[in-house]
Amino acid sequence: MNKIISILPVCLLLSSCANEKIRKLPPENYPTASDFALASVKETTCMGKIDAYLFSAGNISENKGGHRSFVANSYSDTHCSRDDFKQIMGAYCQSKGGHYEGDWCVRNSVPVFKVDAFSVTERGLSQSQNNWEIQANNSGFKTEDERKEESQTRQKVKNDKVAQVKHAEQARRNSVTHAGIGDMICSDDIYSHTPLPIYYAGFIERKEHGKIQIRIVFHGRKASYFNDGIPTYDDGYRGDHIIWSSPKGWYACDKNTINQLP
Repeated sequence: MNKIISILPVCLLLSSCANEKIRKLPPENYPTASDFALASVKETTCMGKIDAYLFSAGNISENKGGHRSFVANSYSDTHCSRDDFKQIMGAYCQSKGGHYEGDWCVRNSVPVFKVDAFSVTERGLSQSQNNWEIQANNSGFKTEDERKEESQTRQKVKNDKVAQVKHAEQARRNSVTHAGIGDMICSDDIYSHTPLPIYYAGFIERKEHGKIQIRIVFHGRKASYFNDGIPTYDDGYRGDHIIWSSPKGWYACDKNTINQLP
């Protein structure tokens, strides 16, 4: 019992038992986002009270001619949340006339700094604006117009693909087969109500009065099929399901064709 009592004060000192809200410091007192981030984490003792005495709250570094960055101590999330850190950096961003676009603080479509977990990346004090923007673009920054253009391009590609599939489907359904006796032909199952298209495949056995007699050997899609008494092509094209049909809607095919149909 004495051991438990002696350990309890240390436990309370090491942990606050709950996340602390990061202190809201006046943004105007800090010339850079890195300075503001370091002060905010340090003043809140995000690592806990003991670790705050033993270790640095984080480090600010700057490569010559490169970006400036703040990286918090890896234990900063012991008592502070990443969402809270991003929120207070958002307040700093707004104080500089910017706003968040994803993880980036942006002002007039120009990147100011990026927040990633408990780190901040911004333009170096000796870095040219052009060089910073190049680095930001290489790190994934895109302007709102660029994101809209990419979204429109993706949507266009998607729409074009859908249109191609519809066009191919219409072409198949309007086709009129001129295949000969013994040839394999396929047709879309236009009456199926399945989420994905279903197809018929069979061999022409006779031709009479503009009609064709077909021995159906496959009903399904790719390697799947319905259990409706019609064998699949894996059964060696055996089957006795015979129909008469107009040549319209049928087209020449083989196993490869069936596997490539949408």
